Amino acid sequence: MMEKIASVRSLGARLYGSNLSSIFTALGIFTVSWEKFGNVGIAGYNLKLSVILFAFSLLFSWIDSWRRNIPLRPPFPIIFALALVLLYALIGLISTSQVAAQAQTVAVITGALIPFLAVLINVKLYGNFSQLLNAFIYGAIFASIFGLYQLAAFYSGLPQIVSYRATDVNGYGRISSFSYESGYFGYFLVLAMVAVLARSVLTKTPTNQWLLGLFALTLVLANSRAAFVTIPILLGIFIFFWPRRIPRPRFGWLATLGAIGLVVVIAMKPDVMQAVAVRFFSLFDPNEASSNAPRLAVLNSSWQIFSDNPLWGIGPSSLRDFLYSYGFQVSPTASPNSVIANNSFFQALLDGGVILFLAELAFVITAIAFYMHRSHSVAWILMSGWLTVLVVSGFVTSYFWDIKLWVFLALAICAYAVQKSPISNKSRISNSFG
Repeated sequence: MMEKIASVRSLGARLYGSNLSSIFTALGIFTVSWEKFGNVGIAGYNLKLSVILFAFSLLFSWIDSWRRNIPLRPPFPIIFALALVLLYALIGLISTSQVAAQAQTVAVITGALIPFLAVLINVKLYGNFSQLLNAFIYGAIFASIFGLYQLAAFYSGLPQIVSYRATDVNGYGRISSFSYESGYFGYFLVLAMVAVLARSVLTKTPTNQWLLGLFALTLVLANSRAAFVTIPILLGIFIFFWPRRIPRPRFGWLATLGAIGLVVVIAMKPDVMQAVAVRFFSLFDPNEASSNAPRLAVLNSSWQIFSDNPLWGIGPSSLRDFLYSYGFQVSPTASPNSVIANNSFFQALLDGGVILFLAELAFVITAIAFYMHRSHSVAWILMSGWLTVLVVSGFVTSYFWDIKLWVFLALAICAYAVQKSPISNKSRISNSFG
């Protein structure tokens, strides 16, 4: 019997090879924005490539921890996240569509919880936070370059590798890269810019302005209104609350180059800048027909539904049926999971009432209280980016369970653990997650 156990352990060691868990984790982070590329269809559902990679990462982390007799005691953030997902699953029992609710719960587990666990456990075992932060940045570089090709192909007639439908009301092309929408890609780019700042502080090197310029250019061409709002808020946080003990990043030549480029574009194509300005200010127009008016109509009906079901809500994947029963016009071909509130706060109130909303709020507040300290500068920078994108996107999308946000939160928590302990001492890093 003991020989069989030893042979299984040996097989696990051979399978594990040269830290396969870290390889799969890095690849999962690199492809975290790939929502329309590399997916696998299973039973009518699209399984993202990054989710598959993170699942393999967890598997090989478990194999290695078992082979080396390292107990995987879940740190506090994992326990809280598990409790939150369990609450979400239990609330799904009151849904009007059990199959859709169960599918949505699986989506939350695979698209948020598994990536979150994979990143935290990988850094807990191997202390390779810096490499994973680099993987996020490299993934954003690749996605940005592909997005620029995507826009060039839109105007030149070159083949589109990924289906592309992102245009504004004036017919100008927008970049969505591998994401479903330009807005989702815009939030990802904001997080990537924050990651570049965090890496410069971590490595004590000047901020890479070329990368910031690439991401800023791609963000402008993505023409995402809400992402534009995120940048001034982040700048305000960094200007007024930047940790005193570390030097502020300098953007002199980047700002100069950007200003020159803006003047050139205004002079050569004033209609383009006018279209961008009109699109930005339409964010505040409640009667804007392409997005704002439909969203506000759904929110108005959603408020009525929540008012009648305040404590436990109506259950995940039930909004379509309730909107129909309240007299709201819903497409007859819409699936239960495709009808959402487009507002993370309302989505929580609808899915699980005040109970789920307070649970999600408690998770966010706990993350801020535990890990957003200016004495841990890298973690503070990453947490600032995560919190700003979470809040801003929450007003216009049901974005709480998005994989990019959960991966970025995991990176921020890992940054806190790494800065709390010497990077060379992995056992101390492991004990620093809380």
